[in-house]
Amino acid sequence: MAPRKILIVEDEVVVAMELQGLLSAMGHIIIGTASSGEEAIEKAGELKPDVILMDIRLVGEIDGIEAARIVGERFRIPVIYVTAHAGDEMLERAKRTFPLGYIVKPFSETELRVALEIGLFKHEQETALRESSDFFSMTLDILGGAVIVTDENGIIQHMSSVAETLTGWPCGEAAGKHLAEVYVLRDEESGEIIENPLSIMHMRSEFVPVSSKYTLISRNNIPVPVATTIMAVTDSEGKMKAVIVAFQDSSQMVMPEQFWNSYAANLHLSALLLDQQGHPGRAEACFKRALLIWERNLGAHHPKISRALEGLSAVYEKTGRVEEAKQLQAKAAAIRAGVPFSSS
Repeated sequence: MAPRKILIVEDEVVVAMELQGLLSAMGHIIIGTASSGEEAIEKAGELKPDVILMDIRLVGEIDGIEAARIVGERFRIPVIYVTAHAGDEMLERAKRTFPLGYIVKPFSETELRVALEIGLFKHEQETALRESSDFFSMTLDILGGAVIVTDENGIIQHMSSVAETLTGWPCGEAAGKHLAEVYVLRDEESGEIIENPLSIMHMRSEFVPVSSKYTLISRNNIPVPVATTIMAVTDSEGKMKAVIVAFQDSSQMVMPEQFWNSYAANLHLSALLLDQQGHPGRAEACFKRALLIWERNLGAHHPKISRALEGLSAVYEKTGRVEEAKQLQAKAAAIRAGVPFSSS
């Protein structure tokens, strides 16, 4: 594990010194100590440690749990509790601050090392997911689509504003619920509610159209015929990390071109997500398919063509195709200036 900057919050001098010695021997950097909750909050803001080892029982008016809550809200610095007090009530309070771990005194060097390594790994994964989710939210707002983002188990992480409107669920209330509870689909052929919407969809790492024979039953019990596409977002080892469900009111799809233009928008979103997740090959394929659809239906001079070309150019730059990237950038600039180009 790479060295980390650690703040120790402990009002027992002997324990604080023991922690400093063990952590220093592991190669970590002790950037400060504190003996009260108030001092912990002040030093956390001043020193910006990577992690805080926090005793629960502290001198002063603020105990370790309250200090951890404030530090988390203000600075997003993770905490590992180190305490001799592991009662049920105390544990329940501590759990609500979402700590990285909980070490009970007396502890061994091995217990400390394991708790620190597992806790920091967990924090890094959660940070990466949060950054990806922030990117998802921004992208969804830009594209203006009805999209729901879930984790690999179908638990909702984010929703676009259009998805909120169609489902009747505000994102703040839907987050943490299973997709089946919010995206309620009825099969019009059988009249039955689909137990798990993901079960009817092709779980592939690309957008795939799904039959529009399904009706979304909104929270207000309003039926909306929908056409749906889905993308499974995977890591470099092929393990699914998230699911993107994109859909639209199919009753508004008067012309086939509208469906294909929406599909191209989903492909564009797919490409952006795949590029952000480190899958340039698949991102390139999605960008190119979106370009072909938009050129056919919107014309080679449409602003969406320019944005897709810029996205594809970024992929080319990351994969070392600098000259091709420059050519795409030139095409995008020409389209913005009103001179149409073909992406082929």
